[in-house]
Amino acid sequence: MIKASKATYSYPGVKIAAVESIDLELQSGEMLAVLGPNGGGKTTLLRMLLGIVDPSSGSVEFEGKAASDWSRAALARKAAVVTQSEEPTFPLRVADAVLLGRYPHLRDGVRMGDADRGIVAEAMERTDIVHLADRWTQTLSGGEWQRVRLARALAQQPRLLVLDEPTANLDLRHEMEVFELAAALVAEGMAALAVTHNVNLAARFAQRVLVINQGKAAVVGPPGEVLTADLLGEVFGWPVERFEWKGVPQFIPTRKNGAPG
Repeated sequence: MIKASKATYSYPGVKIAAVESIDLELQSGEMLAVLGPNGGGKTTLLRMLLGIVDPSSGSVEFEGKAASDWSRAALARKAAVVTQSEEPTFPLRVADAVLLGRYPHLRDGVRMGDADRGIVAEAMERTDIVHLADRWTQTLSGGEWQRVRLARALAQQPRLLVLDEPTANLDLRHEMEVFELAAALVAEGMAALAVTHNVNLAARFAQRVLVINQGKAAVVGPPGEVLTADLLGEVFGWPVERFEWKGVPQFIPTRKNGAPG
């Protein structure tokens, strides 16, 4: 579905590339988690993968065509994106905000129908926001608004779901539900690309992880094979310890200088 070959991007006037020589592939029925520190190049990589910016060198393809050659409308029928942050620009009821996800599928002059509303209802059910349907979006908490935006993305019925820090502002339950939902969608054949700082959830739910640091791929592969305490300690600049939980690597940040706890 997505293929990047030596993909590199440099911002105008900046000598050092923001993203350099990235190789990756993402198939249907797979979740790829992108990990890395703040300012490490994750957002720039996403912009390239979605065709928002052209690579300075190398290539990025979506379903066999250059990502930037897709029209925004055509891409919106294939891929849905939940960005890291978004502020409502005008008052909307929650149900109407989710309904916006159906617009890429409408033809000129065709109004929303029962089928569209059924798809929206299912998306709201899967993201646990049915009880919020009549609320105004500006009255929602950060976590509630995050789940509304996820429901809107599902209403697009995408083949690719892109999540940029999807669990920001979410409590433990809803944090887990987002990854459980993404895993269920992947099991149904969708592809998912999740940018996250939550190393442990990425290790539990993603089939592969890409660790990016200073614009370069540190490792890419199955989390159990490529995630190590030394690697994460170097990338994030903080010591961690690795342990196995039900066969999955998990990591705990330690105190510096031997401090207890």
